[in-house]
Amino acid sequence: MSTSRNLKLTKTAIADLEAPTDRDRYFVYDSSFPGFCVMVTKTGKKSFYLNRNIDGRSRRLRIGDTKSITVEQARKKAVMLAAQVELGEDPTQAKRDRRKEKTLDDLMKDYLVRHAKPNKKTWDQDQDLYRRRLSHWGKRKLSSITPGEIDKYHKKLGEEVGIHTANAVVTLLKTMYNKAKKWRLFKGENPTGETTLYRTKGRERWITPEEMPHFMACLDQYPCTDFRDYVLVSLYTGARQANVIAMRWEDLSLEELVWTIPETKNGESLTVDLVEETRPLLARRRLRQDPDEEWVFPDDTKPTGHMVRPWFHWRKFLKAAGIENLRMHDLRHTHASWLIETGADISDVQAALGHKKIETSLRYAHRKRGRTRAKRGAAVGGMLDAAKPPADPNPIVPLAEAGSG
Repeated sequence: MSTSRNLKLTKTAIADLEAPTDRDRYFVYDSSFPGFCVMVTKTGKKSFYLNRNIDGRSRRLRIGDTKSITVEQARKKAVMLAAQVELGEDPTQAKRDRRKEKTLDDLMKDYLVRHAKPNKKTWDQDQDLYRRRLSHWGKRKLSSITPGEIDKYHKKLGEEVGIHTANAVVTLLKTMYNKAKKWRLFKGENPTGETTLYRTKGRERWITPEEMPHFMACLDQYPCTDFRDYVLVSLYTGARQANVIAMRWEDLSLEELVWTIPETKNGESLTVDLVEETRPLLARRRLRQDPDEEWVFPDDTKPTGHMVRPWFHWRKFLKAAGIENLRMHDLRHTHASWLIETGADISDVQAALGHKKIETSLRYAHRKRGRTRAKRGAAVGGMLDAAKPPADPNPIVPLAEAGSG
């Protein structure tokens, strides 16, 4: 049983309210703001509430107890709740929705299962990027991560790690939130919308002729054999990282020096003509492994059964070698660039790297510029020579010169 009465709610007035002795609770309503009240129970506990009609039903919305919130703060919150109700919202339902709302970790699991793994061959890169750069927000509710936080973190990554990583993090987060909205896991606005990505230029990084001796000498001294072999196979074949780490013995013919990649990034198979230098490397690995081993780079500790991208060793190797601004993917760029340096044309690069479109291979065309300068000069010289008038076998001699003879 409960009763109610009206009073101007102030700190002093609330403090003077006594616990009921003849009932479970009673309410004291604020005389200046209809519906705003304090509930006092028989244990002496006092809490702020707001009474409102929602969808035709009288609802009492809890604001907080008087020990944790002042009457001024409670009145302001009551005004905000009243405004929500006026707009047709149900604050209680919104609160329940927030409790059920997914965390960023939950969304990442859904993203991997419902989108990345079925549609992206590089899904493990998204997983690794999330683990390294976004997992610190993993337990946060999706609506609690603000645009300001994301923008601040983007700038921090740009300054401390690099603009490419910073952009990649925000792009992944943007895609995840878009998927959450599409799958009706999140009702709010995408919080990445206020972050402007850094402007970037296409990368031109490769291991140049000047760098190659130092690179190979340092690689030869690196203690991890699996990593050394991975780097060499990548350099010798120009294959993508995902294909190298998932190389199978059944797809290789060491006699014919042929590697058949069942499916590349563009969805097609690719036959790779291996160079002679690859034979002893692979033969050595075959001898060290069990005859029934499936993978060229096995790793029983990983769910796939084979090596994952060796980020740890790559960073450790670059630091020890004093090499900067080189990614593992640049091993593929290096292979293509050296093809051009040593006389291959763009169609050769397209075939070697398995590019579906010739336009993708054209990024390496500039490598020929220095080498073709002499040939270009010869061509222009030929044009100029051709433009000269032919020599006359019977030239006309001026009369003055003829008479002097």
